[in-house]
Amino acid sequence: MSEYSFVEKPFLDQLAALGWTVIDQGPRIPTEPAKSLRTSFREVSLREVLNHLYTHPIVTPNEVAKLLQTTHQTANTLIHDFESLGILEKSFKLERSQAYIFRRYFDLFLS
Repeated sequence: MSEYSFVEKPFLDQLAALGWTVIDQGPRIPTEPAKSLRTSFREVSLREVLNHLYTHPIVTPNEVAKLLQTTHQTANTLIHDFESLGILEKSFKLERSQAYIFRRYFDLFLS
């Protein structure tokens, strides 16, 4: 009795019946992104964080970890990826955590 058997698999079967190309990776959590025609699973996380930044332009690693339901370490890695791309920059310390700001977006509201 799994969610895969009763929800995901029937949904994939319906999509296949409609002529969609279906990539069924079974009931386990996927571990190989290439099977789903991706280079990594991080692209989904990056997009989700970017969308979040448009409504919350100041974030902490704890907030990102909670948003993505992931570890603090993974959230920090994503934040550093955004830093290296020039999207986020360190802002101020918030209790024991570092806050980061989506400066280019935030500054639009100050000018």
